[in-house]
Amino acid sequence: MKLAGKITTAIVSLFLIVGLAVGVLAYRAAYGQVDEAVGIELVGCANITTGLVAPADIQALAAGDTTKLNEIQDKIDWIHEHKPIFKEAFILSLDGKILAADSNMRDRGYKAGDTFYFTDKDREMATTMSHGVYSDVYAYDGVGLKTGYGPILSGEGSSQKVVALMAINFDSSIIQERTLSVFEIPLLIGAVLLTIALVAVHFIIRRLIKPIVCLSEQTRLLAQGDLTLEAVPVRGRDEASMLGSDFNEMAGSFRSILSEVRDSSHQVASASEQLTASAVQTGQAGERIHDVALNLEEEASLQRSSLAESSELLQQISSFARQLLISMEELARGADESEQHSRTAGSDLEQASRQMNRTGSALGELRVAIDDMRSHSQEIRQILGVITEISEETQLLALNAAIEAARAGEHGRGFAVVSDNIRKLSERSGSAVRQIHGIVESTLGQIETSAGAMISVSSAADQGTRTFASASRSFSVIQDAWIVSKSKAGTAMEDVKRLSADANAVSERIRLSSSIADGAYARARSLSGSSGEQYASMQEIQASSTLLSRLSEDLFTLVDRFKI
Repeated sequence: MKLAGKITTAIVSLFLIVGLAVGVLAYRAAYGQVDEAVGIELVGCANITTGLVAPADIQALAAGDTTKLNEIQDKIDWIHEHKPIFKEAFILSLDGKILAADSNMRDRGYKAGDTFYFTDKDREMATTMSHGVYSDVYAYDGVGLKTGYGPILSGEGSSQKVVALMAINFDSSIIQERTLSVFEIPLLIGAVLLTIALVAVHFIIRRLIKPIVCLSEQTRLLAQGDLTLEAVPVRGRDEASMLGSDFNEMAGSFRSILSEVRDSSHQVASASEQLTASAVQTGQAGERIHDVALNLEEEASLQRSSLAESSELLQQISSFARQLLISMEELARGADESEQHSRTAGSDLEQASRQMNRTGSALGELRVAIDDMRSHSQEIRQILGVITEISEETQLLALNAAIEAARAGEHGRGFAVVSDNIRKLSERSGSAVRQIHGIVESTLGQIETSAGAMISVSSAADQGTRTFASASRSFSVIQDAWIVSKSKAGTAMEDVKRLSADANAVSERIRLSSSIADGAYARARSLSGSSGEQYASMQEIQASSTLLSRLSEDLFTLVDRFKI
């Protein structure tokens, strides 16, 4: 949708919304006025028609006397016959029950005694104020109604009281119909006028935005690169005219700027090509210088590394020589101490050998004594065997004597006592012999054990004597070897001292050469870094000039799209 259509649609929508709002408000106001007029008319008719019936008859109906019911209902029919606009009429008791109904009410199924719609508000208004009142529009049994109530009074003066109400129903749809009928002609006229106004507004809007349409076409051509377009015609001093004037000025400025940019792009492209050629030549020269600097740096680094390795090796040799010298000094001291200890050990071994010889002699004498003890113990064992035999024979003799004494009777009693003592003594002797025999056997066992141990000790003593003699001879050989080693160690110490001094001198010269090589390496590295930076800078300049040349070509291509 174009701009004119959008603006027209917006205005139409606004008019419609405003018209609908005004129509709704006007309808509600008119509906209220019609509703009020209907209510007043209903109350007036109800008050007037209360004269058709006698209050006494109504009181009789309320009391249940239906004698005059038909007569009263016929009188009520007069209301609809003379006012057909009213839907129906009936007499309503104060408790909301129908006392009498016209034919229309009866046709709808209502009869005397039925309950009908009656609000407390309307009841209070009718009974307390004793004047007519009308209800709001309501729906009852599916029918929209509005009812006017006229009080039926009994009595005279201030003693009057309301005994019933004359009620007249009005169809509420008639209120809507009358309200709409009031709006038909004004609504039709308003719709025609609104249509004419909208058509006029549409044509006015199209005329107003015509310069904007022309400006939009010129802007489209400008966006496509056509700067040969004609100036937008400017008429008047409104905003659209000012916009056209500003557009013409912008197009002229843009055309001038593009012309200058096209000329400048040619110049930039030419200068960038020359700069690229110069940068290429300078970059090649810088690359050669950088290669030479790298070679110098590499050679200086190799020389520096070699000197550093040589210096480290000499330092290791010097350190090793110092450690060797310290070790040899400790070896010399150890040799002196070992020589002294070997002499002491040799003397001790000689004394130990002599002591072992004396021990061997003593062990030989002890062995002879043990053999004698073994022989004596054997003799004691034999003697104990003889004593044991004697003791056993004595026991037999004592037993025989006791037997004989028993045979002799009283004469042999003294002999029996002697034989019993002999037997006891023989038993004690046997027991003592057995104890002595056990002691002798134990002594013999110990003697045998001691003899075996003595043999082992004697053998070990002999072996120790031979070992001490061999060790004494070995210590003599070791002492002679230590004397020779001490002499050679002194000579080696002098050689190591000279080697350490020479290594220190060479290390000092290498340190000086390493310092010179470090300076040469630093200068070569500085030269390499400078040449590398120069080479990198020339590469950046070359890349920038190439980029500038490409950008100038792209700029010329972009500018060439426009028709100037």
